[in-house]
Amino acid sequence: MDMLGILPVRFHFDGEFINDGDKLHYFGGSEGMSYIDQDKVSLPELVGHLKDHCVVLDGSLLHWNVPGKDLKSGLRAMVDDKACLEMSESTDEGCVAEVYVEAPTTQDMAEDDGSQSESEDSDYENEMGLEEESEDDADMEEDALNEDVDMGAGQGKVAVL
Repeated sequence: MDMLGILPVRFHFDGEFINDGDKLHYFGGSEGMSYIDQDKVSLPELVGHLKDHCVVLDGSLLHWNVPGKDLKSGLRAMVDDKACLEMSESTDEGCVAEVYVEAPTTQDMAEDDGSQSESEDSDYENEMGLEEESEDDADMEEDALNEDVDMGAGQGKVAVL
């Protein structure tokens, strides 16, 4: 393989960033190598090569580490093609571009999939009048709490819960 015009990229994926205060670390996960034509370096091209190694979830963020710097000071977000070109230009011939994948958190994924929280009513419940029935049920429970039950002679009264 002719290495001229090729950008070697090492993907770090399925791990997580851990900040211990002084340093930033990427723990766990796997690595995969790709070789990208310098003329085609772009965010979609990078993601396409990443998909050769793992499943890329919606909301995943890519970061690259500036050569010669540690993760805390050299990590750059790859949000557009300009950042990809900067990575390509900053990676000397014979060096490897280090790209880290930050998967979305579970909470981010729940927001992205449009799921409703428990406090939101579904259209089905509203259409079927289930919301009104639940209010009636609450009224019945309140009435039951206010009732007294006779426990027999001399034993007093107890509220039903």
